[in-house]
Amino acid sequence: MKILKTILISLLSTILLLIALLAGTVLFWYTTEFYPYQEELQKAIETSKAELGTDINQIYLLANMVATKQGMLIHSSRQSFYYLSYQHKKRRESWHVDSFLWLIILNLLYTDNEIFYLWSHYALFHEGWGINNAAIKMFRKPIVSLELKKQITIMAMIQAPSRFKLGSAELKVRVEYLLKKYHEMSN
Repeated sequence: MKILKTILISLLSTILLLIALLAGTVLFWYTTEFYPYQEELQKAIETSKAELGTDINQIYLLANMVATKQGMLIHSSRQSFYYLSYQHKKRRESWHVDSFLWLIILNLLYTDNEIFYLWSHYALFHEGWGINNAAIKMFRKPIVSLELKKQITIMAMIQAPSRFKLGSAELKVRVEYLLKKYHEMSN
């Protein structure tokens, strides 16, 4: 009985030590790999808010037609991580772990609307980042100034920019489908 008690105490202390080590590692990662970028993430949110305006209902609805909330979270996490890593020229051997931890931290620290703003700011297109930049490059207007069909065109391209190229037959089919879906949802 005494041996079993000793084994259980040893096992419990090992588990507690591993939990403390994991917590310390995550805290160290947060302070070195996420915290330094919080200001840039906040600027991205503010920039996107300024570009999209405060009445984001239509853009948000269009975005939800091509991406779920979880999809936006995953996409904004991955794209912001890649973008900031690229901007700061950090070489990432552990990108899968970092990307996963970014996903968890973004989910804990940011609201759904802030995640949507990050998603709209870091959406990747052929010629750069962000849905508003894509609208300006493709249609020479901010996304909020575009007609519905052009907004849907941009949202359709987010899903697979290399597949849904501007002017392609696949994009036209996708836009028509999303336009029909939008009208069904809004009625």
